[in-house]
Amino acid sequence: MWGTSRMLQQFMMNQKCWLEHMMLNRSTGGDPDGIKLRAAKGLEAADYLIGGFWVWGKMVENLAEIGYDSNNLYMAAYDWRLMPHLLEVRDRYFTKLKYTIEMAKAAAGGRKVMLVTHSYATQVFLHFLKWVESDNGGKGGDQWVENNVEAFVNIAGPTLGVVKTISALMSGEMKDTAELGGLSKFLGYFFSVSARTQLARSWSSVFSMLPIGGDRIWGTADSAPDDVAAASPLWTGKNSTVDPTKVKEHVERFGSNGQVVRFVNNTHENITAGDVQKLLAELDPYLETFRSSLSTGIAEDPSLPEYDQSKYWTNPLEAALPKAPSLKVFCFYGVGKPVERGYTYGENPPTEDNVIVNGKRMAPYVFNTDVDDLPYVKDGLRYSDGDGTVPLVSLGLVCASGWRTKKYNPGGVDVRVREYRHNPVSMLFDARGGPETADHVDIMGNHALIRDVLFVAARAYDRVPENITSSIMDIAERVGEL
Repeated sequence: MWGTSRMLQQFMMNQKCWLEHMMLNRSTGGDPDGIKLRAAKGLEAADYLIGGFWVWGKMVENLAEIGYDSNNLYMAAYDWRLMPHLLEVRDRYFTKLKYTIEMAKAAAGGRKVMLVTHSYATQVFLHFLKWVESDNGGKGGDQWVENNVEAFVNIAGPTLGVVKTISALMSGEMKDTAELGGLSKFLGYFFSVSARTQLARSWSSVFSMLPIGGDRIWGTADSAPDDVAAASPLWTGKNSTVDPTKVKEHVERFGSNGQVVRFVNNTHENITAGDVQKLLAELDPYLETFRSSLSTGIAEDPSLPEYDQSKYWTNPLEAALPKAPSLKVFCFYGVGKPVERGYTYGENPPTEDNVIVNGKRMAPYVFNTDVDDLPYVKDGLRYSDGDGTVPLVSLGLVCASGWRTKKYNPGGVDVRVREYRHNPVSMLFDARGGPETADHVDIMGNHALIRDVLFVAARAYDRVPENITSSIMDIAERVGEL
């Protein structure tokens, strides 16, 4: 149903059936009545997708070169449609992961394990780190991570959320649909705005990836910490560090990144990250269920007992790293590829396609693609620095700042950041970008990143020093002490 050639066949032949199977129950976030769809298991679950499209394939092949095989390399596949705590509720995913790690350690003669995550899996694993030690979760005790996990490699993890989830939940749209122009009507013939919106809103994982930290992290209508990244991102070819006066000039001309949703013609007041969940709950009361299951704030003291609840465990600003002094954490991510940082919306004219749920239109607002202010605003979308999917502030702020403090790293875990500059080859030579791509997905084939993962797997930690080339430290300074 997903990631195979049969998916395309099913989608083209019977979209209604495909949607019914991919969509989850919007009231509970679980299975719809009479339908069960589960993640594939084993290394084959995510090595290659449709037509040889590699995801983990190159990583697995290179790990095999240094001695790893199916006896000591495990794929912890999960249903990416579910928010982390529902993975345990429905599938006992964290219970199985705990046993898998303990088994892997035992099979290796007591050698602690290394875990590698990509994208949303980073948030899933951060949730697991709290769950496994908590009496309200896996009951492993506060030494479980120290005793079982040697290293954690976070590849392109959206630790503070992704702005594009806002547009997905508002109208089922994103950069790709905006850039289609007139072809978007052709897409709508197969997959309407309302259908896309319903599908996204049924996946609790999308809601769990909304921006974390509110206006303190993502900014206000007048100023945002990562305006420095927008004013001089690597993708413009400029230096990554800018004069504060240049940032002010940039904001005066192009506006601040803090307004993540701008509405034309006064159809609605403009929205910052701190207002997003409230707006979405107003648009669709069903989303209130997901909203009550997650917290996106900033804790004064994450060690307090009140934060020992699943609603906080996915948020690195309300859940500290484990007290595991021998643990190594590596944050590997791409920079220099423009990423969605804000949207321009207008009213969606009533049509037959516009589904009514509980007296409310499913998608009352849609992209307004008539706004351009290059290179930062194109087709109504505002861009900043990142990896093409996740903004820099989400990729790097926690790793470069939050996890360097006693508040969020009480055990003194060694945390290192390595950034990879996006330097793709022509699509004529390699449609995936080549050995130096830093795209959110294609970075899994980046030669330097694969080499660094192999060094970590071989415990050659001195071969993996920190490397920061973006403006993430400037952003951290503007945010201040978390």
